[in-house]
Amino acid sequence: MLTFLILGCDKESNNGPCEGIECLNGGDCLHGTCICEDGYTGAHCETAISPEDIRITEIHIPHYPIYRNETAWDSAQAVPGCWPDLAVGLHLPWGDYVQSSVHANASGGQITIDETTFPFYNNHFHMGDSFTIDLLEIDGIDSNEVASPPELLAAFSISTVDFILTDSLNLWPESIGFSADSPAVEMILEFNYSF
Repeated sequence: MLTFLILGCDKESNNGPCEGIECLNGGDCLHGTCICEDGYTGAHCETAISPEDIRITEIHIPHYPIYRNETAWDSAQAVPGCWPDLAVGLHLPWGDYVQSSVHANASGGQITIDETTFPFYNNHFHMGDSFTIDLLEIDGIDSNEVASPPELLAAFSISTVDFILTDSLNLWPESIGFSADSPAVEMILEFNYSF
């Protein structure tokens, strides 16, 4: 009499090291241990962590005044020379100040400032840092324009604790927006995080 013993792979009887282990927040189980996505830690990737490094990657200015009250910024100039010449300044937490190159004769369309027009040198922030970002109108750019000190259009003070880990659905926002009423200015900052 011939007897066969059949051993099979019954998925109901899998006793692998990851059986019963649930990894949260996009984590994967490997050999019984949760391997967490960036930004999470813990046995089951249940704990959000603060980023080591926060960087501004782009600044968008979709709305800014093209007139000062009812007159052009550079009223002695013809179009397009009469439009505002705009720059962004960044007051860093450790006391340094950096400024973008000037976007001359801004005619009302969105301005995007990135690393080609603003060398974001050392703009890495940490959790708890505060910084200020300014929008300035710069005079003296055009050859027959009167040179005068930069005019502050808007200043936004930002603390990383005000936008990081504050929204359970968006712990590390890719962008945040700011607006001022007088004059009407809107600015959007895009961020990159390292953990």
